Amino acid sequence: MMNLRTILGMLSLAAVLLPACGGGSSTTPADVPPTTATLTLSSTVTGSIPPGTIIGGYDVMITLPAGVTVRSTVAPPLTDDGVVSFVTATAPPFSMVFGIYTAATSTEPGTVQVVALIADGFLPGDFAVVNGNITAGYRPRSTDFSQPTFTVSGGNGAYLTGQMNVTASAVIR
Repeated sequence: MMNLRTILGMLSLAAVLLPACGGGSSTTPADVPPTTATLTLSSTVTGSIPPGTIIGGYDVMITLPAGVTVRSTVAPPLTDDGVVSFVTATAPPFSMVFGIYTAATSTEPGTVQVVALIADGFLPGDFAVVNGNITAGYRPRSTDFSQPTFTVSGGNGAYLTGQMNVTASAVIR
């Protein structure tokens, strides 16, 4: 039978050694550099829109923080497939969404212009996703993405910008 001093000694030793047993790599999630940034564009009604008015399209300009880029290799300045897409997996008939990328310079940040059009109209809410890449050595935060500038048009050609708000929320991975 063990005495109390032996038991306390073993418990103390276990308390010191167990935290060191990680079972592998010493890399923690905080040590892993981020590689992607995903922005979700969303709209809300802030004013009064006449009944029956549909949201026909969005034209949104996003300013990218330092170190964030998007792929535009096939037909610059248009973004590559998969960079800008509708939130839903299947696009409605007679719809399109695309991005126009301007790379950062030594004096200006990079931008992505997102144009989304749907003949049958949008409802307010999430409408597009922009997938960006983070350059090695940069660690942007989701708060580094400024809110976009935008215009919103109704299906009848009327501008709804004063009655709508468009926001971008970023997830960094």
